[in-house]
Amino acid sequence: AEGAAVAWQAWPLEMDQVMHPVGGAVRLAWAGGQPPRLGLVEMGAVRSDLALPERMAVLGWSQGFAAVQVQGSQSWWADADATSAAFGAAVLLQGQASMADRWFHLPVLGVLSLGALMLAFATRMIRRSFANPHAPQQGMPPGPRMAALTLDALPCALAAWLASDAAWQQVLTPPLWSFNLGESLPFVWMTVGTVLFGFLEESAGGRSLGKRIFGGAVATPSGGRAGPGRHLVRNLLKGLAMLSPVVALPALVDRRGEGVAETLSGTRVITVVGPVDRG
Repeated sequence: AEGAAVAWQAWPLEMDQVMHPVGGAVRLAWAGGQPPRLGLVEMGAVRSDLALPERMAVLGWSQGFAAVQVQGSQSWWADADATSAAFGAAVLLQGQASMADRWFHLPVLGVLSLGALMLAFATRMIRRSFANPHAPQQGMPPGPRMAALTLDALPCALAAWLASDAAWQQVLTPPLWSFNLGESLPFVWMTVGTVLFGFLEESAGGRSLGKRIFGGAVATPSGGRAGPGRHLVRNLLKGLAMLSPVVALPALVDRRGEGVAETLSGTRVITVVGPVDRG
């Protein structure tokens, strides 16, 4: 454009798509022709005429273009500005993992775990002054209890593995054992599902599927039925113990199998035969 005159230049193309604005209304980009080419027009003058990279999608980028190709989980990128004679070499894009993903969850889990252990220890010390004179029911042994938890978690683990398309090792790696939280996300989703279904099952019938099969149930210290509030607290703390296995240590060493979740929720995991007491 010179003054009031506009000089148009003919440029025959076989275009498969309409033109797209690039960087404002005075610029138009085209893609087409045989063999296909990519061009940029600014104020009616041809600025660039580039050969399109094979099997790559092209889009406007900054003052030029970018070509992108996705193969499975890998993405390739090449770019060219408005004055380039050709696209640059395609480079493999690397995933950007934040530093928070690598370590930030560790101090959070550490604080929550230490706090839960200290609170459970203090609660036990206080309750010793109000010990139940009646003989407690037999606690569920650690072996069957771990088997029941494994059975409860198995469907959620399978769902998390299929949904995330992750390696099976990721479903078995608690966040406390990994510096990268992203690698443990399948385990986190498995834990969320296990906690949710455990709460619903135990609130409705006093026991989950795993406890039904292995002869256990959740009850109050006197053997009565626990309310939904106690089941909620217990299952949330059970989820913390799954994410941070150090929280589960008291349940393994206590002779009655009482862990942090049971101490702070006022419940016990007992061995029963037949239906759970509804009283």
